[in-house]
Amino acid sequence: MSGGINCMITGTGTEEVGARARKALADRPSHRAATVPLVILAMGKLAALPVRGWIGHRVAVHRECLLATPIVPWAALPFFHRGIEPIRILSPDMRTLISLGVGAASHCSLVATFAPIASRSRWSGSA
Repeated sequence: MSGGINCMITGTGTEEVGARARKALADRPSHRAATVPLVILAMGKLAALPVRGWIGHRVAVHRECLLATPIVPWAALPFFHRGIEPIRILSPDMRTLISLGVGAASHCSLVATFAPIASRSRWSGSA
């Protein structure tokens, strides 16, 4: 009997999932390297590092986008792969919903970063 919990649907154990996560992190050192400055830039104020105040809000937003753009698709790739198959068999499920949500959130973030006036007027209801 294993020490972890198995998924009722797939039978995947928590140890196996953890091993896959560690392997994924080891396979992408460049993404790990981009994550550290991204966290410092986005959350630095909480650790008494007001980086956003030092470089300016607009510059910080563009640098966050530059650092996060390769990380988000890499991290969400399993969701995208698992979300496509149910669409092919015309039976969308929760995996499809997750992949659509992650994709929509990424695209909205890009629009808000590079076209802030257009996104602001669209969501505020003014023309």
